[in-house]
Order: sequence, then C-alpha cells, then structure tokens
Amino acid sequence: MENPPDDHGMCAAIPSTLSESEPRSIRDLFAFADTELAGRQFQIAVEALLFDEFGRWILMRRGEASRDGVGKLEGIGGMVEAGDASLRDALSREIREEAGGVSFVVKGFFEVRFDCVLNESGRCGRQDWIIVSYLALLGNGDPIVHEPERNLGYVRLRLDEVDRRDLSPSARAAHGALSARWAWVSRALGLAGQPPAVGALS
Repeated sequence: MENPPDDHGMCAAIPSTLSESEPRSIRDLFAFADTELAGRQFQIAVEALLFDEFGRWILMRRGEASRDGVGKLEGIGGMVEAGDASLRDALSREIREEAGGVSFVVKGFFEVRFDCVLNESGRCGRQDWIIVSYLALLGNGDPIVHEPERNLGYVRLRLDEVDRRDLSPSARAAHGALSARWAWVSRALGLAGQPPAVGALS
C-alpha cells in the first residue's frame, strides 16, 4: 500500500538533510539557512529524537488543535523562541513543556533537516521549516500529556515496529535517517547491546 498524500513535503530543489554538523549558535543557524534557502521565509524548530533504554522511539500523536498532521505520530519538539539562549536550551524547554518533568539526557546532535507545508497547488509555500534534531535518552518517569488538544498521547516503538503511514512527513524523514544511521545512533545512545532496529512497514 502506498503512503497517503502529505500536507508536508520536500522541495525538489532543497535536500531533506541540510547538515550533519551542529550549528554553533541560533544566529549561525539563521545565517546558514538564509544561504541554503536563498531568501525563502522559514521558521526554526528543535526536535528531540527521544528513546528509552530499550531502544524504543517515543512519539506523540498530534491532536485536533495541531496546525497540520492531525492524528499522525511525531517527535517531541517545537519552534525556537526569542528567549531561548541556545538551540539546546530550546530543546530542553520543549521537552519540559510537552513531556512534563521527565528526566532525560541529550546524547548528541543528529541533523539539520528541511521540511515544508505544501500550498493548495501541492508546492512548498505555506510554511518552510528548519528542524534541528538531537538524540536524547529518557531517564526516570513517563512523558505526560499537558495539552490534550494538541497531543493525544505517547507511544514507544522500535524503528522496525513503525508503520511509516502513521508518521507525519517530518517524522518519516527522521525515521529514514535514524534507520540509515542506526549503528551510530545506538552507540551514541548507549544501546550497543540492543538488537538493530532496521527496516519499516510500508
């Protein structure tokens, strides 16, 4: 079965993964994005690729009040705000806001990714996003739903248990990148003893 049409997408002229090097600062990221996107309007978001000790990816299901992708699974994250001192500060704030008082450890930078929301003609234009992704390991506690109108709850899935049709387009891009680099990801997370999580249901 083919994937359903997306309301997000990748612009043909812009690669999904923009960089595998961590930006030194929010200002540097804006300068980099201005160059890469050739004057396009964009927002910057941070994303926690949050895993538990068993190598399961923790995803939230988007609620009715979400801007798009209602009912789809997506990682924890959100827009960088003016008061954020750094990208990692923004990441910590988003995890606290969306998942409550869980303990977690940011294990490393993963990638800078481009995503966009398609306009009525099926082309990028409604909204462009630069998404800065970090690997994080859950400590004690379970993620808590703070905004049920935006978050219908959390699931934990190994990468090879994920049905890609159930993911938002942005999460599908993350899933593909995680699967392709799983050997490195599992070492970074300290999950070297876990069986490899590769492949996906299509």
